[in-house]
Amino acid sequence: MAELNFCYCFNQWLAPANIFVPSGPAVVTPRLTIFGFTITQTLTETGTEHWWGLVTAKIYDPTSLSIVNQWPLVIPLPHNPYTRVKIRQRRIFTFIWLLLTWPPWGATWSTPTRGAPVTGAAALAASSLPDCSVVGVGCP
Repeated sequence: MAELNFCYCFNQWLAPANIFVPSGPAVVTPRLTIFGFTITQTLTETGTEHWWGLVTAKIYDPTSLSIVNQWPLVIPLPHNPYTRVKIRQRRIFTFIWLLLTWPPWGATWSTPTRGAPVTGAAALAASSLPDCSVVGVGCP
């Protein structure tokens, strides 16, 4: 029996998967507001947001490039870069009184600021999934 390979054809984006993959540790930025008598810390995170993508998985013969089997899959794929923040504040007098202690970070992130979406081919490549059109197998 001949060796068979897999490849994938990107079809369309479906919906956000609510999966945010940070590109590194979040960065804390302090800011002093004099007139409000508060110190604000902002925790900023950047990374890649994933969306559900509809792809077609194909098994093919690499010598003849004939398709042996194919089926649709819905998988999370990298869609766009994002930035989101969490904020915490402390009144200056309370801050001094409690000797530099802070309340915990808020439980929720802000609504992310999204960058431009990537192409389906770039999403497959970023996920290390071979694109059928690159290996010579046609995509619908």
